[in-house]
Amino acid sequence: MTTPYHPQTNGLVERLHRQLKGALLCHGKSWFDALPLVLLGLRTAWKDDLQSTPAELTYGENIRVPGEFLAPSDKSQSAGALLRSLRKHFRELTPAPMARHGTKNTFVFKDLATCTHVFVRNDKSDRTALQAPYEGPFRVVSRSEKYFVVTAPFYGRGAHLKDIPISIDRLKPAFILADDANTGLNQVEDRPLTSQEATPVGVAPKATRRVKFSSRFSSGQKSPTRGVM
Repeated sequence: MTTPYHPQTNGLVERLHRQLKGALLCHGKSWFDALPLVLLGLRTAWKDDLQSTPAELTYGENIRVPGEFLAPSDKSQSAGALLRSLRKHFRELTPAPMARHGTKNTFVFKDLATCTHVFVRNDKSDRTALQAPYEGPFRVVSRSEKYFVVTAPFYGRGAHLKDIPISIDRLKPAFILADDANTGLNQVEDRPLTSQEATPVGVAPKATRRVKFSSRFSSGQKSPTRGVM
């Protein structure tokens, strides 16, 4: 079982597109005229993994193609000898090992095995530049080896929450704080502050300047007045 949106699982479709593009490139600008013949060749080609042709799986028998696969031979051979040689030839045939290009391991967060909420990566093609790359957090309903069932918004007929299977390649664990995580942070001890605590750290006290008055001003005696000439 695969998730509804998981491009990595469409390897068979991508290989078919690669073969189709490679065949059409050989025809240049006339690729549109050669498209029906190329599709006919792909549908009548033998598949080792299916042990059949796509046309035989669809119609129950092979398609009669306009041409001869084997060139006519001048040698005369009985039908029995030809059948025995063909059987021997096909018994000796072995399927070619299929190449596997996707050997790179996908990074998966270890905390996904224990987290209760996850973020879901937004892989939509119409995502704007300022839109967040992840949505959530959403609650995890159940876990599997390749996908999680997450309660996320379902944009079908109106946006509403629904349990949706999502591949683990698009998930990132979300760490939710407990309700009592902030308990005690706002509690301030009710006690008077000392002079050292009241002084802000890193702020030097302002310099004070003492003014010393003359003795005649500080004693309170009036200075003698001089007569005006």
